[in-house]
Amino acid sequence: MILIKKYLVAAVLISSVALSACSTATDPTDPHEGHHAMPSPASRDASLFTQANQQMMMDMHATELTGDVDYDFVMGMIPHHQGAIDMAAQLLESDKVADVLRPLAEDIIAAQLNEISFMKAWLASYGAARPSDNAEQIIAAYSAINAQMMSDMSLATSGDVNRDFVNGMIPHHEAAVAMAKVLLQFSHDPALIKMANAVIREQAREIELMQQY
Repeated sequence: MILIKKYLVAAVLISSVALSACSTATDPTDPHEGHHAMPSPASRDASLFTQANQQMMMDMHATELTGDVDYDFVMGMIPHHQGAIDMAAQLLESDKVADVLRPLAEDIIAAQLNEISFMKAWLASYGAARPSDNAEQIIAAYSAINAQMMSDMSLATSGDVNRDFVNGMIPHHEAAVAMAKVLLQFSHDPALIKMANAVIREQAREIELMQQY
């Protein structure tokens, strides 16, 4: 379990460096390089997306996976949802947000705020983690999903706030769907099973919408 956590922390740090480099890279042929010009709205939006992504990744791995499928799902999904909320909020603050993406971003914020409230209440009543006999399998499954998401989201920003939002949110949603499927495989908690089914249904629909953008 310790080795898995070390791998994930290293992946987060590598991903953060890559994201920062992508969002702050300069053209070596630019005669103005080195001058402290004001960032463009596009570069500022890209930087904010990068910050939201980095914060989510660090928060998700601040707690070690335990092998309790319910506990690990909630502890990972709360910061995961918060990352989606932050990205959606950044999109809505842009003056270049596409009309087709505005209602999607608003829906993401509303739905995931509600689910965060539910998960925090669930966690308060659940207490400490209770690793199951399938702990190693559960840890491996969640770890693989997180690593894949970090890899898929560590892409260079394009300067198009809408495209960057879609390119980041699709793998983010895909990870949520995959996490929900792991929960369905091992969980016996009716409330979490209901939420996981809702996550799969709604986020799969949103993925399809974003793929058409």
